[in-house]
Amino acid sequence: MKRALEIAKITFKQALRERSFYIILVLLLLAMIGMPVLYSFTMFEIPRILTGFALSFANFVVLVLMLFLILGLIQTDLERKTLQYVISLPIKRKDYVVGRFVGFWAFSAFLIYLVLLLLFPFIDYFSKVKPDAPFYVGYYFLYGIFLLVEIQILVAFALLFISLTSRAIISMFGVVGVYIVGHTMDEVVEFIRTRMGMQMPVFSKVVISVARYLFPNLALFDVKTNFIYNVGINPVFLIFSVIYGILYGIIVLGIAVVLFERKEIL
Repeated sequence: MKRALEIAKITFKQALRERSFYIILVLLLLAMIGMPVLYSFTMFEIPRILTGFALSFANFVVLVLMLFLILGLIQTDLERKTLQYVISLPIKRKDYVVGRFVGFWAFSAFLIYLVLLLLFPFIDYFSKVKPDAPFYVGYYFLYGIFLLVEIQILVAFALLFISLTSRAIISMFGVVGVYIVGHTMDEVVEFIRTRMGMQMPVFSKVVISVARYLFPNLALFDVKTNFIYNVGINPVFLIFSVIYGILYGIIVLGIAVVLFERKEIL
């Protein structure tokens, strides 16, 4: 475990030096400048609109950055033969995978709450200037937890795909596919229950049913609207969603570790 934590620290430091991180900082600066502009164009429900913008921005930048960051760093290890050097040291392969996972997750937490904290003063101030809708501070920061759970699932899948193939582009499409399926599966399942959906071939229905239980239900963590409007919030359901996400991520990470230990590093 000590070795894994050391690799996690290295991963965190590497992420801070990546060019994509500085691009995110520039985008964050533009978002901070854009908050007063957005306020000036907003006619009503200022707190809700600004909160929605902040949460959506955090969601977008973290998902995009982590996708490129994870695949970029590990692909660099493979191309520069760095990984051969690492695994030649007294470090177990599972320590490398777990260390990378923890490092990426920790950096995600840092980035999420950096965005939320820097945008919070604008929302708080403008909400007091024109309090035509409530601003739920607790839900605002709680959303970061759900985004983190979703991120750790996608990070685990990224490591899983990298354990299966050495090509970053394939891994990238794999993670994007998991993200799309995870967020749309509920809608597809609802569709096949309609009259038009009933006419679909049986094979298609079977594939959808299998995919529903095989892929993660990432829609559980998309609670922006619920938190912004304070509707449909069931504490038991929220706790269940977090536990489900954590367990799913651990299982996928475990499979990634097993596959990586058998992977040939050329």
